[in-house]
Amino acid sequence: MQQTSERPLVLITNDDGYQARGLAALTRVIGTVADVIVAAPDRGNSGKSHSITVMQALTAKRLRSFDGALEAYAISGTPVDCVKLAVHTLVPRRPDFVLSGINHGSNTSASVHYSGTLGAAREGALLGIPSVGFSLASYDPEADIDHAAQIAAGIFGQISRRADALKSAYLNVNIPTGRPLGIRTCRMVAGHWNETAHHFKDPFGTHNYWLDGKYVNDEPDARDTDEYWLAQNYATVTPCRLDVTDYDLINCLKSDIDTTES
Repeated sequence: MQQTSERPLVLITNDDGYQARGLAALTRVIGTVADVIVAAPDRGNSGKSHSITVMQALTAKRLRSFDGALEAYAISGTPVDCVKLAVHTLVPRRPDFVLSGINHGSNTSASVHYSGTLGAAREGALLGIPSVGFSLASYDPEADIDHAAQIAAGIFGQISRRADALKSAYLNVNIPTGRPLGIRTCRMVAGHWNETAHHFKDPFGTHNYWLDGKYVNDEPDARDTDEYWLAQNYATVTPCRLDVTDYDLINCLKSDIDTTES
């Protein structure tokens, strides 16, 4: 595949690793409309959020072939490491878009803060590149990932015409299994994880803890959220801001905290 000046350059990454079906499917469909470079972790990095590798060198192994991509790399780091290394070193020019996914498992609600898929999209946005994270609401290894990729490609086609709107935000896209009834742009629902730590000892007597949790929807009756529409078999698009300032709280705190030295 030869790079063409007329086509946008898209960097694609994920948090499931370079061998994941979702990454391959997304690369194939985007590769029909754009020049694609893949830079993905060399192993699974789910739940890494926006973590980066420090005090340790990264390696980037060039893959011999990757369907739909001009070049592909397996990187010994987190999804955010992949974006940083690719943008600053590996790609021939600044990417026009960063796409992350397709993740195996949804990333609605509070999961946006934990997800490595969304961490990569957030890093792209921090670098000033229009970015989107895609997730499929299924962990089934036989899930129809190719159909999800077609939906992702359609959404990419729409937002690529509005790239200027993504100057200080990134998009979180969740796709239901099967044939969705449509697409809804909506907010993330308020929710949290009830955490459990399963304790056990290894054969050497060392105490170990296996973290587990159950998601709790704090707004079960809300009908304008990602969780609601995904449950209704719609793909959801949630714009996420980089600026996490609580402007209402600023005004509240000013009267209680702000002082001037005499």
